[in-house]
Amino acid sequence: MNDLVTHSKNVLYLIDDEYPIQKEYTGVIKEIYELVESIVESAKNEVIIEKKVNFNSLARRFVDETTNYSSPILQELNEVINKLSELQEHKDE
Repeated sequence: MNDLVTHSKNVLYLIDDEYPIQKEYTGVIKEIYELVESIVESAKNEVIIEKKVNFNSLARRFVDETTNYSSPILQELNEVINKLSELQEHKDE
C-alpha cells in the first residue's frame, strides 16, 4: 500500500507543478487529480477503492489534451493503476 501512496503523491505533485490551473477545470487532468486524491485518501484509511481504472483511456485523453507524450505523469499514473490493480486482485485472499 505504501508504493501506491508514494506513486499517487508523485502524480499529485507533478500535476500541481506542471498543470496547476488545468486541475481546476473540467478535463482529464482534473479527472486524474481527483481520482488519485481519492486513492490516497482510501489508502490512508487502509481501504482499497473498488473502481476499475482504464489507464489506456486516461493516457490517451491526457496526451490529446496536453500533447505531452513523455510526461512523467503518465509513468507515475501507470504505476498507480498497476499497484491499485494488484491490491484489488489480492484483496479477497
